[in-house]
Parts: sequence; structure tokens; C-alpha cells
Amino acid sequence: MNFLIGLIEDIYYIIKNFITTIILKSPPEEWLQVDSKYNVLIVPGFGANWEAFYNIAKELHEMEFRIHIVKEVNPYESINVSGDKILNYINNNKLDNLIIISHSKGALISKYILDNSREITNDVLLVITIGAPFQGAKAAKYFVGNPLNLKEISPDSNYVKNLRTDNNENIVNLIPKRNFRTIGRSKLEGAKNIIIDCYGHSNFLHKKEVIEKIKSIINNKILNTLFLNPQS
Repeated sequence: MNFLIGLIEDIYYIIKNFITTIILKSPPEEWLQVDSKYNVLIVPGFGANWEAFYNIAKELHEMEFRIHIVKEVNPYESINVSGDKILNYINNNKLDNLIIISHSKGALISKYILDNSREITNDVLLVITIGAPFQGAKAAKYFVGNPLNLKEISPDSNYVKNLRTDNNENIVNLIPKRNFRTIGRSKLEGAKNIIIDCYGHSNFLHKKEVIEKIKSIINNKILNTLFLNPQS
């Protein structure tokens, strides 16, 4: 029964995500108007925009985190193009004490950012990946050609095969018990991998237990950082 409910929820959010990428809305301006030393950067996945993260971002905003969305990122463009846009945004806005939260293909974009900028790595406090295709996505390997850059999340993709494992200590990877679209459990070597008793992929972002886990992870990371570096 849980499997069936998860499947129905997942289909609903796939359709909803597609619609929101057509009917574009701007994120709430007040999300950036917070006097906080901590910055949260949202990185959506394939076929989704910031609205897929609305519930998570709203709760973190209420906890007085500053929420950043890079509106120039297109959910269908290549990983390196999205990654470079986000890197430019981080540099141009001089973001530090940075917490990156990403879903699905967005997790590969987050890894691209960490793997290709040593300077940014020093400013990143924490990366939370959700439903990440670190071993690739099931359907992507069957497409002919590279429609909408889907081949980048195939298990044969260079992005997937060449993920660095020496810089993952600040990554927490949240994994559903059963992900309908990724291969295997998609654990990431060197990261903290946490399996949550949920079924699905797109719906995984909206699960209460996932949102509560994200809040707990962030709070614990900040407390540990303050304990180790009381002057920070």
C-alpha cells in the first residue's frame, strides 16, 4: 500500500512540477530579506523549478535563513551550464556560510560545483542532496541521442562515472527506501548517507519526515560548527 501511495504521489508531483516550469512565478522577495549569516541555496532537479522546494524553503525562511534561488538556471540545460551559473551567483553575491539543498539532477549540479571550485568549497558549510542519481537514472540510458541533456544522468555518463569521492565529508545524502527513478540506493562514497522510510522521487521533497530531517541536519551542523569555532 505504501508503494502504491508513493507512486500516485510521485505522478502528481511530476505533473505539478512540469506545470510550474511553464507558468513561471518569482520566489517570494522576503526569502532574501532576512538578517542572517547563513545562506541556503536551492538547486532543483530535471523538469522542476524552485516551487518544488516551496515547503522546505518556507520552513527554513521561518527559521530565519536567507533563501537563494538562481532564476537563470534552466531545468533542462546541461549540468556544467547550470553549475557555472550557480558558481557565478555565489561569487557575485559573495555568499559564505552556505548551505546547498538539492534534489535529483540538482545533486549532480551540486557535486559539479564542489568538484570544480576549491574556493567555493571553503564557503560551503553543508550540502544536502535528496533523491540523488549518484549511480544514474533508470530511464536516461534508454534514450536515443541526448534529448534535454538526459544522457548526463545516465549511469554511463561521465558526470556519474567520474564523481569525486575526496571532498564529500560535508554532504548528507537523503535516500528514499524506494526511489522510482534512480538506480539502486544511490549512496555516495565519503558522504553521510541516510535512508528514509518513504517511496518515490518527486514526492520525496514534500514528505514531512524529510523536511524535519533537513531542519535537524542543518541545526546540528550549525551547533557543531559554533562549538568547534566559537568565534565564527
